[in-house]
Order: sequence, then structure tokens, then C-alpha cells
Amino acid sequence: MRPSVAYIIGSPRSGTTWLQRALALHPAVVSPQETSLFESYLSTWQWQWNEQIPVDEEQWRRVRFKGLPAVLTSEEFDDLLRSVVDFVYTKVLALKPGATVILDKDPGNAAHWELIRRLEPDAAFIHLLRDGRDVAASLVRASSGWGAQWAPASITTAAWMWSSHVTAARDCVEHTQGIELRFEDVLRSPHEVLVTCLEALGLDAARPVVDELVKGSSLELLQSDSSSVGGGISWGGEVARRRGQDVAEPAGFYGDGTTGAWQAWSAGEREEFESVAGGLLVTLGYAKDDSWLNDTDGDRPSSVGRGILPSRAGDETASTVDTGALEDARQLIARQPGDLRRVSLALADQLLQTRALQAETSLELEATRAAQRQARLELAEADERTRQLEEHVERLETAADTSRRRLEMLESSRTFRYTVLLRTLYAALRQKTGRS
Repeated sequence: MRPSVAYIIGSPRSGTTWLQRALALHPAVVSPQETSLFESYLSTWQWQWNEQIPVDEEQWRRVRFKGLPAVLTSEEFDDLLRSVVDFVYTKVLALKPGATVILDKDPGNAAHWELIRRLEPDAAFIHLLRDGRDVAASLVRASSGWGAQWAPASITTAAWMWSSHVTAARDCVEHTQGIELRFEDVLRSPHEVLVTCLEALGLDAARPVVDELVKGSSLELLQSDSSSVGGGISWGGEVARRRGQDVAEPAGFYGDGTTGAWQAWSAGEREEFESVAGGLLVTLGYAKDDSWLNDTDGDRPSSVGRGILPSRAGDETASTVDTGALEDARQLIARQPGDLRRVSLALADQLLQTRALQAETSLELEATRAAQRQARLELAEADERTRQLEEHVERLETAADTSRRRLEMLESSRTFRYTVLLRTLYAALRQKTGRS
């Protein structure tokens, strides 16, 4: 009997890697680097299968069949997918002999939990949730570095990514009796979070065991240990053949584990997030209402990577005043001697460039909003024209129906007259014949 399987799901940049590494340190847990088994491979097969299966009886009668449904039944197709899962997880188990739990961490699995559950009916799910504003800030920051190939560079897209992952993950937890944890609780009490997970997986959660997990997965250790992915994550396959176990996460992968990075957002950026995911933020209890849009608590950590100085995009007066003050400072610095002058001038120039970029971004954002408003107006006009056309088409169809009925009545009347005429002629003909 194969060991049980557990899946860590949630939005990217929610602390799922920390949870994976901590649990993978347990002697009974084996966990590979993200395999994307369902996200990139099996879900594609499932999609192709669904596309080739008719949706109703009429299609079953008239379509031209092609693809695997012409060879396999639905049950056999599931067996095929399950055999792939079994093969991959058998290879995973070989990476840590004696393990009794396979831990598969992939944020993308949140969107495929139904497929996973069909192939792995006894699978356990752990959803790690984090304040969406901090997630969005982390995603945007990653987009300018190690995550440039996948992380969204805008707050709007980042908010959508967080919302879609969290919605799917919560749906999974609700239907599978999974567990939901919060990253903020990880920061406050990692021991309690790990005990909850271990007990849910039926594993030893004694204090000495948990102490070792916490010690081996501390954020300080993860940030300082850049030489290897380390932790309890197991490596194999082509990567191990080419690189051995000397595999490192990219610089900047592990954050500092603080909360409140979104405090550095401008008013416009806050509105971007609110328009996409504000409702979910309130539902999850991370905000009471939209009053957070005006929260200016400067004591909260902030590191969005949007510039050196925090500002409110769109506040032209503040930008002008700040820029003027910086220019005055620049003139003052110019009178200072030597290296201090060069360094200070460089810093002042950088600050001025940052302000100019922020002003340009603000103008672009306003132009985008204006374009969105115009698009909405044009869409409304198009909807109205469509409605009018539909009414016109309906009137034409009614008129055509009336004409059709009149034509049928006319044809019927004409036929009747022809019948009467023929009968009259026939009677006259018989009468004449009888006389002769």
C-alpha cells in the first residue's frame, strides 16, 4: 500500500514553500520540489479529453470522433492518469526510503483539486492563506527580479492572482474537509501551525520533533543559506543527474517574513487592489471595510520596490513640493566638498528620477482609467444598439410570420377556387355528355 499524499495549496508568495520545507524535515515526510504534475501535465490531458467528449446525445450522433475517446473509456482514461501519478510518486518515495507521507506543494494545484481528488480520493489538503495585499506586494517585487518570467508587475494582476488562487483553495478545503492556516499565525507561533499540520497527517507531533522542524526552517536560515535549496526538499531526476544536490533558490526568493509591505502603496495602487479583491479581503477578516484605503500607519514595514520614497500617485501638489525641496537640497549639496558631494548628488538625482517616474506612472494610470471609462461607455452604447437590433429583428420575424400566414391563407383560398372551378367544369361536362 502506497503512503498517503498531502497537498499544500494557496496563492504564490503566501509562505507555502516555508511550510513545505518545515514539514519535509519530518522523518516520515518526503517532498519533492514543485513537480507541476497536475498544473502542467495531467490537467492538459484532462482538458484535451473533455474537448473530445461530446456534451449531449445529439453531438454523440453527429460529431466525427478522434482522440483517445476513440480508444479508451472514461474509466480507462482515469486509470491512465492514475498510473502516471503512481509512477511519479513511486519515484518520489525512492528519494526518502521509509517515508509514510508524500507532500506535494504547488500553488497551481488549487485550480485542479477536483482532478486530484478523483485520482487520489484519500488525499489531504492544506491551504496556507496570507493577507492578499502582502501577497500582491511580494509578487510585484518578485516581478522585477527572480520572478520576472511569471510574477505580475501590476497590483491589479497580482490581486487577481491572489483572489483566484484563494477562492479555488477555499472551495477545495470546503469540499474535502481540508485545513486552512494563516501565514500570520506562522510568524506568531510556528510551533502551533506545524502541530496542526502533523496531527492532521497522523504524524508524530511531539515537542522535540516540532522544535527541530522550526529550527531547520527558520526564515533567517532560509535567507542566509543561499548555497542550496536545502531543508527537507528531495531532489532527483534529470536535475539531480545534472546538478546533484547543489541546487539553489534564486536570490530574493525568500522574503523577510514581515507583514504590511502594502503600506508603501500609493492611493492609486490601493484602489487597484480594492477594485479586484477588496471584497475577499473583508470576507477573510483582513480588513473591516474599505477604510484601509486611507490607512497611513507609517510604522508598518514597507518594501514594494516601487521607488526610494513612498508617495501618493496622482497627488501632483505633493509631488511638486517634494521635487522642489529635493532640487534645493541638490543645490546645497553641490557646495559640499569631494566624495560627499558626488555621492549626495547621485542620491539626489536618483530621488528626482524616482519622482519623475512616479509622476509619469500616475499620468499613465489616469489615462488608463479614462480609457476604461470610455470603453465602458462604448460598451453600453453597443449593448443598446444590440438591443435595438434585436427588437428590430424580432419585429421583422413577426412581420415575416404574418406574411407567411397570409400567403398560406392565399394559397388555400386559391386552391379552393380552383377546386370549385374544376368541379363546375366537370359537372357541366358530364351534363353535356349525358345530353349527347
